[in-house]
Amino acid sequence: ANGVNNAIVWGLDSSANQGGPAILNAYNATNLAQQLYSSSQIPERDNPGLAIKYTMPTIANGKVYVGAVDSVSIFGSLNFLPPPTISPGGGVFSNAVTVSLTSPSNGVSIYYTLDGSFPTTNSIFYAGPFSLTNSTTVQAIAAIPGQPVSAVASALFTSISSLSPYAAMVVAEGPLAYWPLNETSGAVAYDIVGGFNGTYEGDAVLGQSGIPLIGFGSHNYSAQFDGQSAYVDVSGGPFNIIGAITTTAWINVPETPTHFSGLLGHGDPSWRVSVNQNGELGSADGSDPDATMASSIAGTGWHLVAYSYTGVPNVTNNGSLYLDGVLKTNNTVDVPAGDALDVWIGGSPDYGTQRLFSGYIAHAAVFGECLTPSQIATLYSAGSTPPSISLNLSPAGSGRLSLTWSQGVLLQSTNLSGLWTTNTSSSPYTIVPTNAQMYFKVLVN
Repeated sequence: ANGVNNAIVWGLDSSANQGGPAILNAYNATNLAQQLYSSSQIPERDNPGLAIKYTMPTIANGKVYVGAVDSVSIFGSLNFLPPPTISPGGGVFSNAVTVSLTSPSNGVSIYYTLDGSFPTTNSIFYAGPFSLTNSTTVQAIAAIPGQPVSAVASALFTSISSLSPYAAMVVAEGPLAYWPLNETSGAVAYDIVGGFNGTYEGDAVLGQSGIPLIGFGSHNYSAQFDGQSAYVDVSGGPFNIIGAITTTAWINVPETPTHFSGLLGHGDPSWRVSVNQNGELGSADGSDPDATMASSIAGTGWHLVAYSYTGVPNVTNNGSLYLDGVLKTNNTVDVPAGDALDVWIGGSPDYGTQRLFSGYIAHAAVFGECLTPSQIATLYSAGSTPPSISLNLSPAGSGRLSLTWSQGVLLQSTNLSGLWTTNTSSSPYTIVPTNAQMYFKVLVN
């Protein structure tokens, strides 16, 4: 504290006990619900080391000392470099996109990766704008000798040719944000359209089985939420919408919830979609009564849930709740008050951990318009549309051949009738021809 002012409570989560990192947390001493800092926010920079049970943080000389396995970390005030700016900040592109990296600080060097790994000062040195032709996650840091490196900036660039039929249909409808939730690792839930990336909080499990329909392609995963700590937090963005809106998400409620749970929302004064303790879906915009289904979806597998509001207040049935492309029920929306809360996926931002969801979510999106019943039905049908896949072979020079494909997993065999084995290479794949014959095909789903 500064005398009797600005007091901070420091706590150490050592529950991992040599199986994972200790986590140092800071809270407002006059309001413990307000977390000021967590070492888990930027683990690549602030990880204090493997946890040891019964360890406590020590505060002395204006610093916090944390003991871990074979190490002591010292936390204090430092002027960290701001992360680089990636421009554009991600999104979907057609043929190629040129990416620039900049820093507001003078005299810094920028390093970046394109392979999904965390950047270090041994990564690619940024010398000028570069072009991408395939779907790529760009991650970058700023560095000055003798100072800690900046936090990692990241942006996902998605080639439109790599999108599944369902994802392509979502993008075609022009959403404000689209979070496929198909990450298999990391803490970032990427918005592939607007760059309003979210953060996986708590014990979210990534890379779970996705929707079992052909229209979701080969990179078909979901995120699992535990109903106790896990959710996705999306801060900022153009989501305080009091006019026309549509929200969509694929939901799998494996069993009847133990409590009322938020699925996707911006708070009670704003828009939200939920599932109650009977397994019945509900949705609303503003403080008016929810549109609530009369039957449970618990234990029935994956469903597309959509809610739309026309933007015209005080008109009967101007809010509509859809399940699998079919209108199920309506509500009447007055003028939504809106709020300044974050968007939460898998919870409700105004209820903390009280309304966290237990189940699976994928392909959440927010549209700044009221999609028509026909558009929502078409969106659902896109999930069952087979993707159009091309597998092309072309000369690559020096007697080599180049094999390219838009999506899916490459399979190969020395015999047309099999046995087919997985080739883990990504497109393009360079082949050095031999006298042996080789056959290739692509597995989509």
